[in-house]
Amino acid sequence: MDASVAFKWLIPDAAEEDVPAAKSLLVDHMEGRVKIAVPALLYYEVANILLFGRSRPAAGEAAEALSDLFSIPLAVVAPMPDTADAALRLASDHGLSFYDASYVALAASLDCPLITADQRLARRVRAGGRVRLLAAPPRPTT
Repeated sequence: MDASVAFKWLIPDAAEEDVPAAKSLLVDHMEGRVKIAVPALLYYEVANILLFGRSRPAAGEAAEALSDLFSIPLAVVAPMPDTADAALRLASDHGLSFYDASYVALAASLDCPLITADQRLARRVRAGGRVRLLAAPPRPTT
């Protein structure tokens, strides 16, 4: 899972799209139905979103939200040379940031899908079938 999903755990349901789906994934994790693994990078990215994203909380609320994130028992995977090498190749091949490619490479190394709310990331890596959107975007009405 990437930071775009974790961030949604920390904000009110109405503040962002897909918050209920993100929180449902968290419940599934906490109740043992799924296991969420993340790179340590996730905490830095979420902090950056809290500071500079669209839904910026006040500084005290941001610190509390980050503390809440650290209290969630996630499987944090340290960077490894082979995963970093794979991330470099993915970034180059798919026009991704190294950060985004790191999530994809970790998912590949764990042989599981990457769950993201980042539609751009999902589009760029769609061919590999490794990335799944948190929730499908709404269909246009005709």
